[in-house]
Amino acid sequence: MNKFTVTNEFINQMIEIANNQGIDYNMFEGSLTDNFIFYDTERIKITEVGQSKYLIIKENFVNTWTSELELIATNEISTVEKYEEIFI
Repeated sequence: MNKFTVTNEFINQMIEIANNQGIDYNMFEGSLTDNFIFYDTERIKITEVGQSKYLIIKENFVNTWTSELELIATNEISTVEKYEEIFI
């Protein structure tokens, strides 16, 4: 499992790629920004990340006005299930 910091622009690009390539994803409501899980993402090539089966974008609360976005790349369904439970 690899973790990276990403931006809102990155999320927008991921959504566009997923929609264009028929890649399933779920959006989960967050505090300042939403959380996402992208499934079967082997077709998406992100240079820094490499290929992985699942991409999770998690909001990390910083303060009342700010949160950071963390990209978690994993091949483990158990990691995905853990975050699905957290996000719901």
